[in-house]
Amino acid sequence: MRKFLTTVALSCAALSIVVAAAAQKSNFAGTWLLDQGRSYNLPRTMKQTMTVAQDGDKLTVETEIETEQGKRTVKDEYTLDGKEAEFTPQIQNDPAAKGKRSGRWVPGGKSFVVEESISTKNPEGAPATITITRKWLMWADGSLSIDIHQDTPRGSSESRRFFTKKQ
Repeated sequence: MRKFLTTVALSCAALSIVVAAAAQKSNFAGTWLLDQGRSYNLPRTMKQTMTVAQDGDKLTVETEIETEQGKRTVKDEYTLDGKEAEFTPQIQNDPAAKGKRSGRWVPGGKSFVVEESISTKNPEGAPATITITRKWLMWADGSLSIDIHQDTPRGSSESRRFFTKKQ
């Protein structure tokens, strides 16, 4: 009987280690450089450097974007608890835009999804809604992809941005 109980206890311990390892969430913290060659549907001259700090389910992101129009820095924050929260979208032509956002981990912990709804105005000044879904995925080779699906009054678009971690 003692042998049986020891075997059961060891099996339970081993199973809990396997479950804990499988449920471990990816750490997205670090400085990431845009890999233009693997990315699609974005300007070929665009350069991006993204710095991510992660504290549990909260990510703070600062992105330096360089295009032919110049450089700008975008600061953002994602909370991955599944709850909807208000945020201030950084829309260049509408500083009064308002947004709601929710973020959640995808089972397995290698990726997360953020869904946003932004109330803004179209170029003619009429109310408009933009919805954006971002999926961040950590790949086995250590690279990061961000898939972005955006619906606007003018239509829909999709892009993928691949990043490699700066060494």
